[in-house]
Amino acid sequence: MITIAFTYRNRPTSIVEKCLNSLKLQSNTNFEVVIVNYGSDVNYTKQLESILKNYNFIRYYHVKVAKQLWNKSKAINIALKQTRTSYFFVADVDMIFRKDFIEKL
Repeated sequence: MITIAFTYRNRPTSIVEKCLNSLKLQSNTNFEVVIVNYGSDVNYTKQLESILKNYNFIRYYHVKVAKQLWNKSKAINIALKQTRTSYFFVADVDMIFRKDFIEKL
């Protein structure tokens, strides 16, 4: 089993939804997703949390870091600490995955 980690901050939720829909269609469902929302504005956070309810393979963490710079490395480390699987893959929310991505990975 593998964990796919996404970091997020103030990105259009339509992009996130396309990405997650491509994971929903995977031929191998032996994976989990960790999403770390690192300091998004309230509006983006509400939109993201609304979308995430449609996916049962996601563990979501909202890190409230007001007025701090984006720190992707720190967000990845937060996801890594939450990982329960033997394998870990860092992805970006604008990726669209082939249906056999997990199988090949």
